[in-house]
Amino acid sequence: MKIKRPLLVGGLGLTAGAWMIDWMQHSVFNPTTLLSAIAVGSGLWWWQRQHPPLALATEPTVVDETAVRAVLAQIDVAIDALASEMETVADTAIASTVLAQLDPLRSQRQSLEQALSRAVLQIGIVGNSGTGKTALAEYLRSQWQPPSALATTVTEVGDLMPAAGWTIGDQSQIEAQDWLLFVTANDLTESELKTLQPLAQTHPLMLVFNKQDQYPPVERAVILQNLATRLQAIAPTAQLAAIATCPQPIKVRQHQAEGTATEHWEAVAPDVAALTVALETCLSQQSRQLILATTLRQARTLQRSVQALLNQMRRTQAQPVIEQMQWLAAATAFANPLPTLDLLATGAINAQLVVDLGAIYGQTFSLEQGKAAAAALAGVMVKLGLVELSTQALSTLLKSSTMTYVAGGFLQGVSAAYLTRLAGLSLIEFFEAQSLQPSTATPAWDKIGETLKAVFQRTGQPALLGSFIQQAIARFPNRSALAFAPNARVEPNSLASSVELSAS
Repeated sequence: MKIKRPLLVGGLGLTAGAWMIDWMQHSVFNPTTLLSAIAVGSGLWWWQRQHPPLALATEPTVVDETAVRAVLAQIDVAIDALASEMETVADTAIASTVLAQLDPLRSQRQSLEQALSRAVLQIGIVGNSGTGKTALAEYLRSQWQPPSALATTVTEVGDLMPAAGWTIGDQSQIEAQDWLLFVTANDLTESELKTLQPLAQTHPLMLVFNKQDQYPPVERAVILQNLATRLQAIAPTAQLAAIATCPQPIKVRQHQAEGTATEHWEAVAPDVAALTVALETCLSQQSRQLILATTLRQARTLQRSVQALLNQMRRTQAQPVIEQMQWLAAATAFANPLPTLDLLATGAINAQLVVDLGAIYGQTFSLEQGKAAAAALAGVMVKLGLVELSTQALSTLLKSSTMTYVAGGFLQGVSAAYLTRLAGLSLIEFFEAQSLQPSTATPAWDKIGETLKAVFQRTGQPALLGSFIQQAIARFPNRSALAFAPNARVEPNSLASSVELSAS
């Protein structure tokens, strides 16, 4: 089958031409050696041209409607991509899942559009059981009067759930709250602290010390100081309020005129002024900002859900491309006797891999950009030592194999295939993360190192590498002779057939 990828034609054609020169003349000091050096040098110059990456745009510190609508627009693009790409997916199970989700996703997207104009603020109360959440919620609903211009709803979200790693039960309900009141009845426990920390990163909140009347003044002051210190470390802008929603009744002794005394228990009025005053001030000054922040938070959650479904669908399309390119890299490395030509050919293959995977993930790259990205990938691999580590691991496994595929072309080919696969899987994760960035953001290739290391740690396990070697043996059974005859050469038509078969 004719190869229709110009980058592969150029890169593999250059290596094949240099291979032919080496095949026809083996003498080191002859004119063909000069031509080979010129070919390699020209190829490396062509290969190392790069475009400097641009920094990703930073998010604004203050949420405005423009920022929310930008995320909603990205959701629209992702949902449209789901609908259009669904028809190209070979996996019918995934296609059916996508089809069933399209209407609910569009409905959620429309709800977010409507939420931009809502005028009711939502206050959520969270905390451990026994802290007085229910009593506080009932008091705020029945006796608290928010500022006249505001309408509020008060929701007791639920208890902390130790079985789920000390998280709140209904995450979607938590996400919908504009303001959180985190209630405790003592100094924060370890479980409360673990729950409060992530909530403080996503929501404006107030830490409420309830039942303060149950402590002597000195102990109460110590608890308040500890809470203030912890809160300052977690969320410097959050507030702290000490209240007593249902104070314990006090015993009153009443002396009569005849000298007798009677005792009775007298109810005490709730002491929640520290909470309500601070709450009214915050809500009246920040009501619109709070609604926009909540809508943006919900929009990003929906965006991640849509993108996860889209990524799942795209992975089914990307995997065959990676497998095609990895075996093409192996076939090329088998046929090339010069390590420098292996590097050049593998670079051309990885550049084409960037272009092809980018197209699947909606990232359009020119051939020049593909070359620059592949060069950055190769540089990071070398810098992290992944080339040496993977080759050593594969060599160790090959030495222990009963078939002893240990020398020459086979190790070289398997290494090239694995590194190409490593690059492909890393690109998938990189593009998936990039899809959540603003559409104008330029991929930051200098940030791909962490992705490469993570993928290498997952795929570089001996069991997985052993399985990969067995796939290579099954894929190229006629290459075993290379291990036992290091000086053996492959016929020129063998390279062409391998390239044509692998690129088909």
